[in-house]
Amino acid sequence: MFYSIPTIGTRGLELVKEESLDLVLLKSDFPDKTLIAVIRELREFSDVPLVVMNHQTNDLEPVTALEAGA
Repeated sequence: MFYSIPTIGTRGLELVKEESLDLVLLKSDFPDKTLIAVIRELREFSDVPLVVMNHQTNDLEPVTALEAGA
């Protein structure tokens, strides 16, 4: 099954709460929340596997994402 996840972090979190997903694919450029905030909030209620697509030039973001639970 395929889901199109919204590009807004808050709506994406709501969708994960509402649906039983096997995997969540995250982009690192949410307009309303940081990637790390989305991961930390998601980890409060779900242990769904995460894949983070990072196109940022910040070398620390992937490390921080992993530390947050990605």
